[in-house]
Amino acid sequence: MASNVRSLGLRLALLVAIGLGGGLGVAVLMVLPEVLQAVLPGTVRRHPVEWSILGLFVADSLTRRLALKEQGGAPVLAARRILDPIHSFLKWAWRGAFAVALGVLTLGMLISWAPQYLTWPWCRDPDTFAALAQMWDAGIFPYRDVLFYNFPGHVYLHWVLGKVFGWGGTVAFYAVDAALVILLGIVLAVWSRRRFGQVVPGLVAYLGFLGFYLGLDYLPVAQRDWHTALGVALGLMVVEAWPGRWGMLGSALAVALAFSIRPHAVLFLPALASAIVEGARRPDDSWLRTAQALGVWALACALFVGLAFAPLFASGIFGDFVQGLRLAMYGGSYGNSSRGGALSTFVNQFGDWRVSAVLASLVLLAVRGPLELRRTARTWFLAMVGALVYRPMHPMTQHAYLAHPLALMGSIALAPIAAWLARTAKLADSSRLLAVALVLFGAIPGIPRFCRPVESLRALGPLVRGEEPARPPLGSLSGFPRSQLSRYPWTDYLGVLHYLRSAIKPETRVANLLRHPPFPSLNGPTGRLSPFPADSGICWMWFVRMDIDPEFAEALERENDAVVVWVPDETGIVPRMRYPRVVEVVRRRFRPEAKFGPIEVWRREPGPSVEAQSSD
Repeated sequence: MASNVRSLGLRLALLVAIGLGGGLGVAVLMVLPEVLQAVLPGTVRRHPVEWSILGLFVADSLTRRLALKEQGGAPVLAARRILDPIHSFLKWAWRGAFAVALGVLTLGMLISWAPQYLTWPWCRDPDTFAALAQMWDAGIFPYRDVLFYNFPGHVYLHWVLGKVFGWGGTVAFYAVDAALVILLGIVLAVWSRRRFGQVVPGLVAYLGFLGFYLGLDYLPVAQRDWHTALGVALGLMVVEAWPGRWGMLGSALAVALAFSIRPHAVLFLPALASAIVEGARRPDDSWLRTAQALGVWALACALFVGLAFAPLFASGIFGDFVQGLRLAMYGGSYGNSSRGGALSTFVNQFGDWRVSAVLASLVLLAVRGPLELRRTARTWFLAMVGALVYRPMHPMTQHAYLAHPLALMGSIALAPIAAWLARTAKLADSSRLLAVALVLFGAIPGIPRFCRPVESLRALGPLVRGEEPARPPLGSLSGFPRSQLSRYPWTDYLGVLHYLRSAIKPETRVANLLRHPPFPSLNGPTGRLSPFPADSGICWMWFVRMDIDPEFAEALERENDAVVVWVPDETGIVPRMRYPRVVEVVRRRFRPEAKFGPIEVWRREPGPSVEAQSSD
C-alpha cells in the first residue's frame, strides 16, 4: 500500500514538473523575440538571415577544423553530431540543387513581376521620347523645331516601336524593357559558365540586380541610364566570353548603342580596354597583338557610333544637336551641378556598405586571387569605378535613375567574388554554399516589392483586352494612389486617355497643361502630337532655367485644331510653371468640352489663325 502511494506521488510530481517545464518553455519562447530584439545589435535584427548563415558558416568551419585536429573534446564532437546532417545536406545541394533553386527563384521573380509591369503607366520621360519620335516621323525635327538636349538613342527606339506596333501604345516599350532584363540574365548565365565553369556566380549576380530593379516603381524604370549601363555591361561580358572577332564586333555594337543613349558610356572605356586585353593576351602573345585588338575594337565602335548618328546627318540636324547639348552642359540652363555637389554625391554612394564591400573584395581578388580570376576582378573593379563617377559627373539634376549604373555594375561584380568562393580549396562544399549564399543574401535581402503573383494574375485580363487596368497598378501608386486624395485620380486619368484616343482626331494637337507631379503622360500613350516646341512640353520649366512661356503661348495660338488638357485653377509646382501667357491663350481661344474629375479638356474655338490675321 505504501509503495503504491509513493509511486502515485512520484507520478504526480513528474506531471507537475513536466507542466512547469513546459509552461516555462512556452514562456521563454514567447519572451525570447522581445529579449533578442533588445539584446542583439541593430544590424543583426535588420539582417537575421545573413547573420544566421554567417553563424552557421563559422560554426561548421570551426568545429570541422577542431574535429580534424582532435581538439575541443566532447563539446566539439557533440556540435559535429548536430552539424553533420546539415553539412551533408548542403554538400548535396552544392552539387546541383543550389543552382536549380537559384534558377527557379529567378524565374519565379520574373513571372510574378513582368505581367503587371506591362500595365504600368508611362512617366514623363518615355512620353517625351515617344512624342519626339512621332514628331520626327511627321517632319518636325528634334533639336531644330523642338528644344531637345538628350542623345537620340531612345527616340530611335520609340520610332521603331511606333512604326511596328503603331503610335500610342505603352505595352510594347515595357515589353522591350522586360526583354532586356531577361536578356541580361541569359548573357550573365552564359558568360558565367564560360568564364567560371558554372552558372551559380552569374545567377547570384543576376538575382542581385533583380533585387534592385524589380523593386522600382514606374518613375525610374526603363530609363536611359539603365539601358546605357546595360549596353556597356553586355559589351564587357561579350568580349570576355567570346574574345574572338565576332565577340569584338558584338561588344563594339553594344557600346555604340549605349553611347547613342548617353555619352556617359565613355566612363567605362578603361574597363572595356581591360576586358579586351584580358581576352587578347595569352602567354605567347606580344603587346603588338594586344594593341591590334584594342585598335580593331575602337575602329568598329567608331563605325557603329557613326551609324548611330547617321540619321541626324541625313536630316541635316547634327549641328542643331550639338547646339542643343549646350543646354545640359555645366553652367547651361539645365546644368545645375557644382563641384561641391558632385563630391558630396560621390562620397554619399559609399553610404551603402555593399559598395565598399564589393570594391574591397575585388581589390583583394585582383591581388591575391587565382590567376585566372585576377584580370576579371580588375575589369569589373574598373567598371564599378566608372559607375561611381557616372552620377557625380552628371551636369544636370541628380535624378534617382542615375543610380542604375552602379546598381548594375555592382551586381555583376558579385560574380567573380562568388566564383572565387565557389572554387577555393580551403572550404568544404557546405562552407562554399554558405559563403555564396551569404553574398547572395547580402545583395538581395528579400523578395522585391513588385514581385506579386496576385497582381500579375490580375494584370492578365487588361493585357488580353488591350486596355489599362481599372485600378492603378501596384507600381504606379507613387503617382496615382488608390484614394480620392490623389491630385489626378486614376479613373479620371484613364477617362482622359480614352477620350483623346476615341473623340480626338489623330491630327489634332493635344496640349498637356497638367502642371503638378506625377505629370501624367498624354501625348505618347495616345499618339497625339503636342503643339509645344520643347521635348518635355509643359515640364520644361520645372528644371530648365529658361522662360519659354511666350513661345509656348505663340505656338498654342497658331493651332486651329487643338485641345488643351488641364486643371483650370492649377498654378504649377514651382512659380515659373504658372505659364500666364499660355493660360491667357487657353481662356481666350479655348472652351470646355469634357470633364473627368478635376481634369478638363478644352477645345480650340473656330476662328482665323494667327497667320491668317497677320496676312490680312
